[in-house]
Amino acid sequence: MESSQAAGMKPKTVLITGCSDGGLGSALALEFANSPKYHVLATARNPAKMSHLYEKGNITLLTLDVLSDASIKSCLATVSADFGSLDMLVNNAGTGLMFPLSDATDLDACRRTFDLNVWAALAVTQAFLPLLIKAKGVVVMNSSLTSVVPVPGMGIYNASKAALAMLTDTLRLEVAPFGIRVVELKTGTVVSNFYENGGKAILPADSLYAPIKADMETLINGTSKEDTSRRMDAGVWAKQVVGQLVKSDPPTKVWKGGGASTIYWVTTLPLQGFMQATLAKLAGLTRLGEMLRTQEKIQT
Repeated sequence: MESSQAAGMKPKTVLITGCSDGGLGSALALEFANSPKYHVLATARNPAKMSHLYEKGNITLLTLDVLSDASIKSCLATVSADFGSLDMLVNNAGTGLMFPLSDATDLDACRRTFDLNVWAALAVTQAFLPLLIKAKGVVVMNSSLTSVVPVPGMGIYNASKAALAMLTDTLRLEVAPFGIRVVELKTGTVVSNFYENGGKAILPADSLYAPIKADMETLINGTSKEDTSRRMDAGVWAKQVVGQLVKSDPPTKVWKGGGASTIYWVTTLPLQGFMQATLAKLAGLTRLGEMLRTQEKIQT
């Protein structure tokens, strides 16, 4: 009887990818760790970059390079041996690539963005699926509002998140018979090291968008007053997200972060045309069109 009660009190295991200092994964790890009901398996390619998580008693730090098959297998072996099953997998690791599509000429870099934002999430999910099936667990994919918002200058990143969103929707149907639930995080703007890690995007001198360079760079680097003012604190975001994920029947999509509520309504109502017109104006594309039309009139 006592062993049965002990088993019932055993903390649920949550594995989170991409938990380096200052990122959204670390915020999620800290929030889950606030509850004794959960034991967090925080992972990163370099565990030394998870220094802020060292002293938490219910967090285990693991090495996981989501782009390495060998690293994924090694992490899986450790989790299997030490925990036996997995209650939740949060695919959070990702990267950004900020350039207009005509300037994204380094196709290898574009492919690497998809490798990390899409294929790595699939590879990790496939590897841990047997442990998730055993626990009838939850798979979480950290997508983005850009999966439904075509932000100019972020086409490769947008496309990778849109691909992840469709992968998530399909996975949800395919694993439902095994008792696994799948959740997509439609994450809005949050205070994190996202832009710092990606590096400041600077348009090349010969860019088609050189006449609106300042507008475009402000938008894709997230430095506009509007963007910075609406960013949600990472701890607040994590608390709201985890509050949804721990439900016995979590929602299929969680819209949290700066701008998330607005984008939810805009994309679920017939307002996409208005949204795209607004984005074009913010990026300077409307003004560029006016400039080009004026030049054409002068030349003719």
